[in-house]
Amino acid sequence: LTVLLDAAVAAVLSAASLKEYDALLAERPTAVVAVYAPWCGHSRALLPEYDAAAALLGRRVPLIKVDGTVAEDVATRLDVKGYPTLFFVRDGVADEFEGER
Repeated sequence: LTVLLDAAVAAVLSAASLKEYDALLAERPTAVVAVYAPWCGHSRALLPEYDAAAALLGRRVPLIKVDGTVAEDVATRLDVKGYPTLFFVRDGVADEFEGER
């Protein structure tokens, strides 16, 4: 598991496999998950904003990043159809954000 600290205020967590994703959510029943692709322009635009959101939220709501091109099993489980895709996860249930990219 990789933890990237932003000025010791908030952490953006990263999962590179389904096992890591499940472990993160087992410890955090509520989280926001971004599934992205590094080659995707929309993903590249989102990620700095996602990191900034982590700084604003502090540790109240964990933010998790998943590279869907690496953790394909996570993208498959979440039925990701395009990048980036955001989810709000509560008690293992992932609700996809339905707004614009």
